Amino acid sequence: MSLQQSFDRHDAQFAVWRAGHPGGTYAAFLTERVTADLRTGRAHTTLGPRLKDCDDWWSHGRPLFEELLAVAPLPETARVVDYGCGSLRIDAHYIRRQAPGCYMGLDLDRTYLAWGRELAGEALLAEKRPRLGLIAGLMPEAATFGAGLVISVLAAPQVHPDEVDAFYGDLRAAAAASGCRVVLTANIADRMIRYAPAGRAWPIERFDAWMHPLTRIGLHHRRDVEKEGGTVTSCHLVYRR
Repeated sequence: MSLQQSFDRHDAQFAVWRAGHPGGTYAAFLTERVTADLRTGRAHTTLGPRLKDCDDWWSHGRPLFEELLAVAPLPETARVVDYGCGSLRIDAHYIRRQAPGCYMGLDLDRTYLAWGRELAGEALLAEKRPRLGLIAGLMPEAATFGAGLVISVLAAPQVHPDEVDAFYGDLRAAAAASGCRVVLTANIADRMIRYAPAGRAWPIERFDAWMHPLTRIGLHHRRDVEKEGGTVTSCHLVYRR
């Protein structure tokens, strides 16, 4: 199957799903597919209780946590919001580091959050009192949480073009406090490149426009990957309110 054929097949599957879910979003479609796959017990690269090529859940998320902390250092009393926290692979480290009540994690799926609670452990959650919940329910609270840092890791490349306004609008809303920084893990290219059925890279100018009026204060290169449509650069983009 060619890359374009895989795109066509994926788009057709989404169209069929949406016909049976009036008003459903592409984000919900992707989440439902991944959750169904994980419930079979299959290992995943970033989500759920079974992670590929790793026997220790805590150690799996630590390198990226330390990478984010180096990009955006913050005191332990600062408040952190993760938009798309998944099953807390990275965020358990923020929960453990930050002072009690200083972390909020939002996601689309209750199953991810339930796995994250179980994996992080009730003792840590009781001590640190993180706020965990669905995006639809917690976004109003996130906007008044007073976050000093908002992170969104690995979600941006999967945002459908029709849903960029909602996604980046929520990021801007969560970063309402003056001086709040947003660290967005994104894939950039000199033009829009669809390199996978659910993966897109965009020019840096598009991210700057979507995050306005926040100002970009950093671009931290991670790696370059050659795709069929061109070079895709994975990076952490840092914005400030």
